[in-house]
Amino acid sequence: MQPGKLWGLRRLADDYGRFAMLALDQRPPVEKLLAERRQRSDVSAADLAAFKAVLIHNLAPAASAVLVDPVVTYSGLVDDLDPHRGLLVSLDDAAFAADGLHDRGRVIDDWSVERIKRLGADGVKFLAWHRPDGNLEAQSHQQRLVEEIGDQCRHFDIPFVLELLLTPHSDGRLDAPLEHTELVIESVSVFSDPAFGIDLFQLQLPVLPADLSGAEVSDQAIDAFRRLDLAADRPWVQMSTGVGFDVFRQALKLACEAGASGFLGGRSIWWDAGRQFPNLWRMNTSLRTEGLNRIRELTEVGNEFAVPWMEKARAIGPPEVDSFGGEAWGESGLPLSH
Repeated sequence: MQPGKLWGLRRLADDYGRFAMLALDQRPPVEKLLAERRQRSDVSAADLAAFKAVLIHNLAPAASAVLVDPVVTYSGLVDDLDPHRGLLVSLDDAAFAADGLHDRGRVIDDWSVERIKRLGADGVKFLAWHRPDGNLEAQSHQQRLVEEIGDQCRHFDIPFVLELLLTPHSDGRLDAPLEHTELVIESVSVFSDPAFGIDLFQLQLPVLPADLSGAEVSDQAIDAFRRLDLAADRPWVQMSTGVGFDVFRQALKLACEAGASGFLGGRSIWWDAGRQFPNLWRMNTSLRTEGLNRIRELTEVGNEFAVPWMEKARAIGPPEVDSFGGEAWGESGLPLSH
């Protein structure tokens, strides 16, 4: 593993190699929520900044790292970010959803891996929608794009975190439970190829939320998480994908028992508090109680069951203690200009 990638992953995790990361890069869902709360058709930049600032101030101190978007959250709230916490920055443009092109992602205009590296982030995150049984042209587009970002992350020696989601059906129908599991695992298997350069996977549930809402979890669900771990073949974290908190906590336990190294959670932690907006006093109160309790409960699950990422990094390779990125680095150890 390249030294910059190694250092970045260490920064994103806690002292024991477990991830307890807070996701604050959500754009369309938050914009929709704030517009509804304001009873308007759009949302102002000031409201977005105020909303994200309240989340950062209350929840970031309890996380090992924070995931932010570069346009609103980083650019507008850089002084609010704690330098003692890891910083993960999104590169994916959320505007694709408005076009209905979930299966053809793109990079945020005027942003790049190099720019994220230069601002001092510890990792680059990209969201890729993918569907193994879907449009072949769309699959090729996503794979080429992910591979290009992976190459850039190697070149600039920064960790590449891939958020992988199943592309939804255009007609809104849902996959059957067993079909969902197989498609999620197959997608992960595709991108676990070393050619894509993924250092850390951010993965959705391999089962439907309903499968985790009962008092007991089926052997089939437990097996799905184990198969997901085998498919990833490198460090991975469980994402919340907006499910209810109780379901996310249950999913995190199963994921960590199967081999995950922690979590990257967002709406499952803070969405209920966010519905208090624009009453920032009530939002603060909810985050300081329920929000903090949630992230602490998830961290406790990770502390007990998560596998340190260093133990899962065998597919990435050992630290390159005598290497500084090959041809991309000069004799001084500083990056060459290109």
